[in-house]
Amino acid sequence: MRFGRSVRGRLWIAGLGIVLVAGVVVAFLMGRTVLPQMEAETIQRARQEAQATVALVRRLAPPTVEVADETLRDVAVALDARITYVERQGAVVLDTSLPLDKARKLENHATRPEIMDALASGTGVAVRASDTLQQ
Repeated sequence: MRFGRSVRGRLWIAGLGIVLVAGVVVAFLMGRTVLPQMEAETIQRARQEAQATVALVRRLAPPTVEVADETLRDVAVALDARITYVERQGAVVLDTSLPLDKARKLENHATRPEIMDALASGTGVAVRASDTLQQ
């Protein structure tokens, strides 16, 4: 008797089907509940790290952009993060993922949603691919 036609084979196939359906249901529920919660927690943590970084830079008051760049690069490594310092008008002063001379040549960031939010409320967050890094 062939495997697919035996009772044992049918039970095995039915069990496999149940496991697959259960996997799809779990993946769906994770996407609807766990992932949004993880995203919210990640955004909150990023805001806290940004506030701590701002406090550090204000306290240290680096005398030059080069010193600020060096300081923020150290902070970015410690946080495993990318830090972009943008003036109120949107000009990029430094970006820890780029050499200082290249960061200064980036396009104006004033129209980016996170920058507009930051100017309006003090903090801004956007979850998107980086135009600068293409990732």
